[in-house]
Amino acid sequence: MMDFVVFFTLLAGVDCWWSLSFIIPQPLSESGRNCSILKKNFCLRGYFTDSPIATEPFLQTYYSPSPKLNLFRAQEEFMSLIYPIFQTINFFSFSTKRFGHCCDYQRSIYTIYGYGNGHSPINYIKKLTDFSTKNRKHLTFIRANFEPSICLNVILEIGFGSGSLKIDGKVSKDIQFVFPIQYERETVIYSNSQLTSGSLNFRMWKRQFVCPDNPWLCLEQSERPSEQIAGLLNEQKLI
Repeated sequence: MMDFVVFFTLLAGVDCWWSLSFIIPQPLSESGRNCSILKKNFCLRGYFTDSPIATEPFLQTYYSPSPKLNLFRAQEEFMSLIYPIFQTINFFSFSTKRFGHCCDYQRSIYTIYGYGNGHSPINYIKKLTDFSTKNRKHLTFIRANFEPSICLNVILEIGFGSGSLKIDGKVSKDIQFVFPIQYERETVIYSNSQLTSGSLNFRMWKRQFVCPDNPWLCLEQSERPSEQIAGLLNEQKLI
């Protein structure tokens, strides 16, 4: 009998966990199907963390003492910042009314994982647009499902950052992992030990999934956002 689990952690002992996470276009999940309508290689899921930072000055300076008004102003500012660049980083909404656009989903992600953890709109945008490899992001999140037809755990979503590797989905600890087979690239099968050893890293992910469709995110020589993103962020005083 197959030993299925919904969630487990392979590497423990690191206090601060965060992940820049991506949806892989594929037919096995709703988010994957939605993403495949819009993009061939990836959609940005968001920046996630379970480690709140110290309350930033923005909560005590130019916002009012009213929590509801603080939240509203932060959401409005975030939406004004993300709207010009959401397509550039493949950060789409999948809601029925705003499919492929902005900013219902984006606002909800910021509210929970940005504002809720003490990040100002500007700081959260910086986290979302950090596609550089200089800070050595490692594998921190996988959502996968076991696929009986190939007897492998198929990776549906993936994230890179800092902290423990968290695995979510209907997977088996005894079965290896693979990216969706329909991709026109070499099929590589990963064991649990390979997942924690760095074999599947952000540099490889970026080269194979991000760069083909979004070359402006792959200026390795400078390790900065592309000129397109950098210009937008500079206009809004983000860099």
